[in-house]
Amino acid sequence: AVYAPDQPRGNPATNISYSIADVEHKGRYRFLQLSGSAGWESRFLRLLAMESEAMQIDSIFRIDEGRFIKLTREDGEESSRENRQAARRTLEDLPSEMADYLSYDAIILDFPILLEESDTLARILKEFSGTKGGGILILQSGASATAEPQIPGSLRELFPARDFSTKRVQAPLVLDLEVNPLFSDQAGGILFSDPVPEIPGESILSVPAILSRAAQVHAAALPDRLPVLVTHAYGAGRVAWLGTDFLWRWRLGDDRSSKRFNAFWEATLSWLAVGGKDRLVSPVNATMVPVEEETTLDVRLLGADFTPRMDARVTAILTGPDGNISQERLLPDIEEPGRYSLSLPLQDPGPYQIEYEALFPDGDRLTETSWFAAAATSPESRDTAFREKILRDIARIAGGEYRSFDDWEGLTPLPVSDSIPLVESRFHWTRSLPFLLAALFLLLVEWWVRRRHGLR
Repeated sequence: AVYAPDQPRGNPATNISYSIADVEHKGRYRFLQLSGSAGWESRFLRLLAMESEAMQIDSIFRIDEGRFIKLTREDGEESSRENRQAARRTLEDLPSEMADYLSYDAIILDFPILLEESDTLARILKEFSGTKGGGILILQSGASATAEPQIPGSLRELFPARDFSTKRVQAPLVLDLEVNPLFSDQAGGILFSDPVPEIPGESILSVPAILSRAAQVHAAALPDRLPVLVTHAYGAGRVAWLGTDFLWRWRLGDDRSSKRFNAFWEATLSWLAVGGKDRLVSPVNATMVPVEEETTLDVRLLGADFTPRMDARVTAILTGPDGNISQERLLPDIEEPGRYSLSLPLQDPGPYQIEYEALFPDGDRLTETSWFAAAATSPESRDTAFREKILRDIARIAGGEYRSFDDWEGLTPLPVSDSIPLVESRFHWTRSLPFLLAALFLLLVEWWVRRRHGLR
């Protein structure tokens, strides 16, 4: 957006201002569900995804020793029996190639399959979260909690909660949810309104004895505040651990309880899915740059395995505010792997558009469109953010009093602190021109009167 005054005045360099919003549509979030058996929680999650326009869940379930079945949701899957059959596929083993997982935004898996396939999944999960930045959700179901299994050493650092014991809930317990940051969008909604959400009676909780140093508890069972939902960051991604599988009972309740089930899972899954990394990133996108300096149009590039690549051919098509189009080549930066550099002097202020294209030797192709605005700005006008804390500190150090702009009606008159030095200047009235003219006039009048009476 470009803002220009109706009647330009003042400094021409600051008459026009720009505002940029980066709106991105990712389509559906894609999840992969891995389970040792098709439990109730897994089934209701699939139903939730089928009803949602924002998510898609593919599932791999163990059906017997060494055999799995994969269910994928295709367009129109729910419309015909033929499509549902085409979406089923029997696997002789769990996929062990990283390429089979990179197309997903997050992985949902239960504790049994994590233990049984730890040799295969340890490498995949660490690379999926640590390198790609994908999300991982570990479901500690009641069936697996009764055995109190130990986490394999290769997976221990992946878990935000560790060293579990089992607790059976006899009577319903209040589930206390923290708003930030996982449930920020749900504040004031059905998850935080009366009646409060509960853990049903006869549920089995898996209670951790140790939490990782970076762990955050987003849901706890009262009154003892037993951790139920715990998260932490792992590499570039996010990992969540849920200590029970009682949530599917909310779906079987009344309409309010069913909506609470949907709200909980939509918030949790979307929070996990948005943590991934983009393979082509343009730092200049949605920024303001000074037109009097060279503009850096660098990009950061990752390969299909989400590691930095230096063998791609990267070009940029730049469209200026006057409509002129130029094509530029970005060169690899030897100091930073994955960075391709280009610096250009921009002559005209206004909005610019860049269309990046990265072509890899194996034929893989990435494209990205970025926008930015160039403006003739002074150092003072580049940063116009309102920093109330700094203003309060200045007032405190100077011995004054901070007044908020919300109290503008009481800002006049403003008292001046006695500790602030004042500069005084004195003006002698006898040294002014009117005084000199008046004194000269009186002298002339006296001289004329004296001469008239014969006096000298």
